[in-house]
Amino acid sequence: MEDEDYHRLGSIVRDLREKEGLTHLTLYKAEAHQRAYKVLIPNFKPPIDA
Repeated sequence: MEDEDYHRLGSIVRDLREKEGLTHLTLYKAEAHQRAYKVLIPNFKPPIDA
């Protein structure tokens, strides 16, 4: 995703959190692992009940 689109999506998520009370929404920027078939999501912490 282009940075411009990511920032636009971030703005939409912030608006939804503030105006609609959807405080559980979080936007993460994923990246491909360099050597393995994996997706890395920096700063992501899975829920305890997952």
